[in-house]
Amino acid sequence: MKHDNEQIEHLLPLYYEGKLDEEKEERVKDWLALSDEHRAIGESIAEAYRAMDCLCVLQHIDTSKALARVNGRLRRQRFLLWLRRLERVAAILFMPLAVVAFLLFYRGSDHRHVTMLSYATKPGVTATLTLPDSTEVVLNSDSRISYPERFTGDERRVELEGEAYFAVAKDGEHPFVVGTSARADIKVYGTRFNVEADRTGHWVRATLEEGAIAMEYVDGDRQWTERHIVPGEEISYRAAQHEVSVRKVEVDVVTSWKDGRLLFRNTPVKEVLKTLAKRYNVEFEVVDERVYKNSFTGVLEKQRLENVLEILKISSDMNFKPATQGNGYCEKYIVY
Repeated sequence: MKHDNEQIEHLLPLYYEGKLDEEKEERVKDWLALSDEHRAIGESIAEAYRAMDCLCVLQHIDTSKALARVNGRLRRQRFLLWLRRLERVAAILFMPLAVVAFLLFYRGSDHRHVTMLSYATKPGVTATLTLPDSTEVVLNSDSRISYPERFTGDERRVELEGEAYFAVAKDGEHPFVVGTSARADIKVYGTRFNVEADRTGHWVRATLEEGAIAMEYVDGDRQWTERHIVPGEEISYRAAQHEVSVRKVEVDVVTSWKDGRLLFRNTPVKEVLKTLAKRYNVEFEVVDERVYKNSFTGVLEKQRLENVLEILKISSDMNFKPATQGNGYCEKYIVY
């Protein structure tokens, strides 16, 4: 009987692997049917094989090894049970992790596909707009600002052509940057300032009313450099020379245009004519440069151009004569 049991235990693994011939398979079936103990041994081996999906077994096995094999299968079965529980926990955690991953991906994708907006004013017209971060911008005549429909990333960046006055919404974690075509950016550390950027990219200047700003520009060594200014100062950059200059200015004079009036305080006539050309969409051709020796002080608010020119004629010893159509878009005056 002992010898028969040893033969059966040797045949059991082969039986569950389907490697026995018909005669030996019948012998195993008869042995399993003899008692509940035999069936329990068989079921343990079968369950272990199913759980592990074994591909091979030892071809030679004795009684002690058979028992060790059964115990080993049972231990691995318990391991698989623990693994299945772990899988259920992972399945529970998968959804929130998947949601987080999706949000991170969506945020990154959203950043890549932000729509850029652009707003431009016609010559002789100013406009006020609010950016997505609640920054207030007053755009001067014949100027353009480009900005994203919503700010993403580490900074709030806009691009400016022409002139604009900014009252920047505070956000210490996302600095505000005004880019220009002159390879010079205005980095904002405060709130209120004026920027004028030449459309051709030759120069840019910024005037600080309140807070702190800096100009980041390419210097003579072709290195990016940063220069800070304080309220009441104006910083100018000339791209061709890679030069920066800082001077004290009267901020209310520089920014008066945003309130719909023009304030001049002993202002050189050359600057006066430039301001009037932008405000009234006209062109001035100076044929006698002696007029540049003059200056003008006064406040011009909602006057007709003809009245303004009459005031300048009387106060600054100069004359204006209407000319033919200038560049096709604006009126032209000869100054002498």
